[in-house]
Amino acid sequence: MKILHIYRDLWGEGGVPHEAMSLIKEQMELGMDIYTISSNDSKKKVPSQFIEVKENVEAHEIGKFTNVKKMIRKIKPDIIHCYSLGIPEHTIWFLFLKELNIPIFLSFHGILNPYLLKKRFGGKLNTPLHYLLKLIYRKIFDKNLLKLCSGFHLLSEFEKNLLSSFINLEKKVTIIMPNGVDLEFDYGINKKNNYKKNNEITFLYIGRIDIYQKGLDIVLNAFKKIQLKTPLKLNLIIAGPSVKFNTYILKRKTDNLKLKNVTFLDYVNDKKKAKLFEKADYFLHISRFEGMARAAREAIANNIPLIASYESNFGSWVEKYNLGFACNVSSESLINALEKAISINNKYNLLVNNVISYKKKYNWKYVAENIVNAYKECLKRIKL
Repeated sequence: MKILHIYRDLWGEGGVPHEAMSLIKEQMELGMDIYTISSNDSKKKVPSQFIEVKENVEAHEIGKFTNVKKMIRKIKPDIIHCYSLGIPEHTIWFLFLKELNIPIFLSFHGILNPYLLKKRFGGKLNTPLHYLLKLIYRKIFDKNLLKLCSGFHLLSEFEKNLLSSFINLEKKVTIIMPNGVDLEFDYGINKKNNYKKNNEITFLYIGRIDIYQKGLDIVLNAFKKIQLKTPLKLNLIIAGPSVKFNTYILKRKTDNLKLKNVTFLDYVNDKKKAKLFEKADYFLHISRFEGMARAAREAIANNIPLIASYESNFGSWVEKYNLGFACNVSSESLINALEKAISINNKYNLLVNNVISYKKKYNWKYVAENIVNAYKECLKRIKL
């Protein structure tokens, strides 16, 4: 099968490029013929067996977009896998793809979340004009692009429900599949028999310190209330680089709430991260919107149960496989989850076992196999 992966900056660092590359590597192992098109000419080195097509196409150089159509006609892929919406280059590419009559498979990575109409990844606030333009873009361009797609990769039931509010999914191939667990981040930590050691429970958050996106305002409010309800010593560690003054704001809020046992850390390297994972009893993932849930998957790689929001695209997996406790993005819902987390006693090891089973199942090879099967279903329906 010839698979063409396209994304504006496919060979960038982190985010969507990391997830796409992880999927691509496993598809190569499955014997698929892989091609790529990206609008930036990254110098990233790729495996020697990788057949790569690059074109330096800038958004303002409209004339060059015709090259994309020529390249795709030359490649003659069986299916095209595109990542995300709301990107001008993708909108133009899709218009060309419509002419070529090749099935399109789309991954969203959280872009449908309504919270993104208010704010953007990285803590940027949408102005009223930007909000309006984004809403119009979704209603006109994105909705039409979705109709062109044959299939969709969705990270959770939450994301599927969002998509179904845009279009009718009855005739579309849909696969609900999390991104794979990155086992290179498994530091060999044993979490069993560590729960309530010395009458302490430690909750950990590692990631970008973005109060709004990551729900850290809700975390502090809920943590204050849960500390008042238990004689246990509850520790909270928040680690990561700050967006603007967000860490400072959280520290001020911590002081105002008179919270105890809260530690703030800046960026942590792998060695320090491993030590934090060793201390943690639970990993917090209470995002209002999330693209990759990569930090949550790193916690899974280290056998740590989660407290995750449905909006983060990981809460439904936590609930389905009993990996911890799921909640909505609200103080009340998080308090309920925290109460359960501190009172399960001898059932904690069961959560750890479930996490271990999950990470063994949902590796990138398993994800790639299922997505390739979804491609085949798209091709099968077209031939009928």
